Amino acid sequence: MEKKSYKKGTKIIRMGDIGEFFYVVDSGNIQFEKLEGVPLGSIGRGGTFGELALLYDCPRSVTCIAITDVVLWRVDQMTVRNVKATYAVKDQAAGDAISKIPFLAPLHQSLRDWL
Repeated sequence: MEKKSYKKGTKIIRMGDIGEFFYVVDSGNIQFEKLEGVPLGSIGRGGTFGELALLYDCPRSVTCIAITDVVLWRVDQMTVRNVKATYAVKDQAAGDAISKIPFLAPLHQSLRDWL
């Protein structure tokens, strides 16, 4: 896991790129765009993005832009897959196991359930 800072306006993920990292927002705000300049939504502290391309080996589906200065924690694809495989248990037990992993504990419950 690596802490990274980005300035306002930085394109952190570009639609169509190969996925390398999953991100957790420590501070600041990220906006998602499918078309240049057309926002789909945004997230702030505690939000996550970038997991789908890692889990499904598909290109990035949106562009993610820092709309303020941001601090992110990023996790590489191999680590995401190893964590998922290591803690592959069913139903509630999976959520319990994932919540015990320090960098995943802050994730929203619905995302922990999905992992």
